[in-house]
Amino acid sequence: MYGELNVWRTEKIMGKFSGFKLAVILTAFVAVFFMTLSDKFTFLEFVELKTLDMRFKIRGEMASSQDVGIAVIDDQRHISL
Repeated sequence: MYGELNVWRTEKIMGKFSGFKLAVILTAFVAVFFMTLSDKFTFLEFVELKTLDMRFKIRGEMASSQDVGIAVIDDQRHISL
C-alpha cells in the first residue's frame, strides 16, 4: 500500500516535468549558483584544494631537515645582477 502511494506521488510530481525539462532547470540553477560564487572560488579551485588536502593527509608527515639557509638580496645587489 505504501509503495503504491509513493509511486503515485512521484508520478504526480514528475508528470509536470519531463526528464529534459528537469535537466535544463537543474543545470540552469547550478550554473547561476556557481556564477554568483565565482568571485570567491571557482568550483575547480574548490575541488583542487580538497584533493590537495587529501594528498597531504595520505602522504603523512615528512621529516624536516635542521639545515636552514638564508639568502639576502637587497636592491643594490639586485641592480648589480
